[in-house]
Amino acid sequence: MGTPSPPTPPDLAAVCRALAATGHTWLQRVTVHAEGECVVLRGAVPSFYLKQVAQVTALAVPGIETLRNELRVAPRTPSLPARPSATDERDPHGGAEQQ
Repeated sequence: MGTPSPPTPPDLAAVCRALAATGHTWLQRVTVHAEGECVVLRGAVPSFYLKQVAQVTALAVPGIETLRNELRVAPRTPSLPARPSATDERDPHGGAEQQ
């Protein structure tokens, strides 16, 4: 009997392509790396749904058998309009108001 061959490292490029193919921009920002035979997903996504989509998508790639999903869910907050400053309320020409 021969020596067992070393395990094949996971195809990280295929995982990245699969995440990009979902069409979810957030999943294109996910960091994908391997720790031994395990694929590790890291980064932040705005919802638990996208975290699950990333996991299911990565596990669907042929040859990927183990995965650790370390994605953080960081919901986006709507940006608020800037508060007007005191200078915004002055005369646009820089002079005093005329009565």
